[in-house]
Amino acid sequence: SLADGTEPIEAADSLEAALRLLLEQEGVYLDVRSALNNGRSAYQILQQNSQKQAENFTGCNLSSVLYYISKGNYVLAMTDASSAELIVGYDAQNIFLLNPLTGKTTKLGQKDAAAKYEACGNVFFSFLK
Repeated sequence: SLADGTEPIEAADSLEAALRLLLEQEGVYLDVRSALNNGRSAYQILQQNSQKQAENFTGCNLSSVLYYISKGNYVLAMTDASSAELIVGYDAQNIFLLNPLTGKTTKLGQKDAAAKYEACGNVFFSFLK
């Protein structure tokens, strides 16, 4: 499982690192940078390279996405065109975010996180277990 102490992923940006980490958790090792450079979206990369069903939760609010976290899924949250973080857990007040570039988990208040993701367009992707 993804948790604090995850090995950092060497990548050009956090989107590449987050995609690689999600795919590697599924046993898929892919040149994500080449796929991104060839114009494939994060969702296309997840959808086309895993046996699990990739889901696009774009437009859903954070509280809806937390349902999938409660079912044991990790959610990739876009913060801009080339930046992403992984939501790996939550409690009553906070969400827990894994930075794939550092391997460190931090927490962010749910209200602050909801406002942050809404400002970024509420763009979320995941695999369903």
